[in-house]
Amino acid sequence: MAIKLSVITDEIDPDLDRALDVMLEYDVRGAELRQLWDKNIADAPQDYLDRARTAVQSRGMHVVGIASPFYKCDLPGSAPEGPAGPLHSATARGLAFSVLPWSSPRSFHSCSVVPWMSV
Repeated sequence: MAIKLSVITDEIDPDLDRALDVMLEYDVRGAELRQLWDKNIADAPQDYLDRARTAVQSRGMHVVGIASPFYKCDLPGSAPEGPAGPLHSATARGLAFSVLPWSSPRSFHSCSVVPWMSV
């Protein structure tokens, strides 16, 4: 059984199209999504999700995982890490949003943020 590589796309480039094109150059077909262009996947509007699906599928690639900001938070006294900070462009939320499935129509359990991706 061969090991197949995957990449968190925004580690290559925050521009998803550019990241996917670089992945093709190296024959990497598995994409883990965290940031889509200028939005964290948890904050991405539907048109971003639709664009991402088209971008991934049109290149014959697949999504292997979602790198969501679950349980990420700033610790008191900590400094942001890098240009995107520790939340990778995600919006900070209260505990109720991330824990209670009925607190938002875009709850995070079972990858329901992006229902077209099966991981």
